[in-house]
Amino acid sequence: MALIRHLSQFRGKFFTNVALGVTSSYISCLAGFGPIVNFSGSTCGLGVRGFTSESSVDEDVKQKLKGLIESERILLLLKGSPEDPQCKFSGKMVDILDTYRLNDYAYIDVLSHASLRKCAKELSQWPTFPQLFVRGKLIGGCDIVEELHTTGELGKVLGDESRDSK
Repeated sequence: MALIRHLSQFRGKFFTNVALGVTSSYISCLAGFGPIVNFSGSTCGLGVRGFTSESSVDEDVKQKLKGLIESERILLLLKGSPEDPQCKFSGKMVDILDTYRLNDYAYIDVLSHASLRKCAKELSQWPTFPQLFVRGKLIGGCDIVEELHTTGELGKVLGDESRDSK
């Protein structure tokens, strides 16, 4: 069974510290959602959020997302989750990736936060979702990945992570 890791939950009141490498309360306050109790039990004061502009939050999200794109061998930005895709293109992308029986890949639900969607589009210079990244490089959206799959090139792009499409 494949290990599919959900790297972030940019929703409502928190960001996961797994995805961002910082405590959830820090990001929550930075984004203006605080105060939130973090995993260590401490809280973030309300005053912090008053000093953060939308552009600084976007820049922070963009830097964290860039780090994830560069550090994950395979990263899928999609609407929803692999178990519950929220658009037909995200569902099709998951179906294609499933044929390669990947050992491990990470995903981020872009519907969970507006800033995340905006920053992902800016970083990738790609206007739509899903977006597939392999070893820090944007492979493309659903149409391009489907074409690579049809021609047999996707297995080569996925490299060591792929165990042959059957």
